[in-house]
Amino acid sequence: MNKPIEINFDTETSTFILNIDKNAVDLESKKNYATIYGLSRKNKFHLTIIGEDTSKKILKLLESFEEDDKIRTLNQIQKICELFEWKFNIKQEFYYLEKIYNDANDLETIKPEKRKSIIQVAEIDDISQFYKKLNLLLDTKFIIPFSHVTLYTTSTLEEKKLRGIGIYSKSQFEELKPKKI
Repeated sequence: MNKPIEINFDTETSTFILNIDKNAVDLESKKNYATIYGLSRKNKFHLTIIGEDTSKKILKLLESFEEDDKIRTLNQIQKICELFEWKFNIKQEFYYLEKIYNDANDLETIKPEKRKSIIQVAEIDDISQFYKKLNLLLDTKFIIPFSHVTLYTTSTLEEKKLRGIGIYSKSQFEELKPKKI
């Protein structure tokens, strides 16, 4: 079992990641695949506990709160983040994935984007306990994210070449038709 080098809960975005050492992942065994698929190696590695989809829902929920209650709730989330030791195990299980995005960058223009990534699957101790506490605090039913580390990635948009593919859940992972490598 490994431990993160940094636990990072961002109170502005309500995202929560565990930064991990590059030696915790296996970059070398999939380097040839990365070359074949035209992917670049990520510079930093992390495990996502609260990703963008969940954080947007948290922030939307908090919009109805008075400012003091909003700050208090974000502080409570941070305290829950700090309750756990956050041990993890990186498995020798790798997948190649592709995902299409059609995000509007302004009100009139949609910029289509295709991202490709190689990920390594992980197991995170206490993540289910964390989500039980988070859901209890917020009276929500957020699902546990699919634990993985993005090793290599690319995008058809230059400014997003090193962004991974956001994977919200195990079911979303399966919908992307991952190719085991």
